[in-house]
Amino acid sequence: MDFHLIDLPLPRMGFRRFISAWLLRDTARDRTYIVDPGPPSAWPLLRDAVNSKGNGRVDAVLLTHVHIDHAGASGLLVREFGAPVAAPEKGVPHLLDPSALWKGSRQT
Repeated sequence: MDFHLIDLPLPRMGFRRFISAWLLRDTARDRTYIVDPGPPSAWPLLRDAVNSKGNGRVDAVLLTHVHIDHAGASGLLVREFGAPVAAPEKGVPHLLDPSALWKGSRQT
């Protein structure tokens, strides 16, 4: 298994790396997985990494939790690559309707 850390372009003062995603490439099984793809604004960099390091495919998206900075680009991966998404059970309703998540984020 090859592990590739993908730095996502969201600069924050005082941080060298603020948000990253992982691309896991299982060469033995010819599979590519994305862990916590990050926000939608990181999509171009994420797509480039999939095309260069993941053989242009995503077999699954794995989410540790559904906050926008971890899961926001999930829908783009589903649309572009047809990848299924695995997420914690409590987070699934927020993936289907993120309005409550957005409201909480804006209040913070």
